Amino acid sequence: NEKIKEKSSQEIEFKNYSFPLKQENAEEIKMQLCSFLNTQGGRLYIGINEQNIVEGIILNYKKRDILRNSIVNLTYDFYPKCRLDKIFVYFIPI
Repeated sequence: NEKIKEKSSQEIEFKNYSFPLKQENAEEIKMQLCSFLNTQGGRLYIGINEQNIVEGIILNYKKRDILRNSIVNLTYDFYPKCRLDKIFVYFIPI
């Protein structure tokens, strides 16, 4: 429940989603990734609410792998194809 100093901007987006991702949440992430890839890039934080308060998501190693693969798989429909070295998924313990 710590408030972070960064603010939402053109390069930073916060989403307070749960796991597993709902279809509409996955579509929003897909649009955000497309936006980042077509501009200067950016960071998408999942588990932070609109008031910049960290709520987090409880994930074991298997769920981390599933979430990581799900996020990368969202880019498979992009044209031109997205190079996999353009998307990084990190997990920050809280």
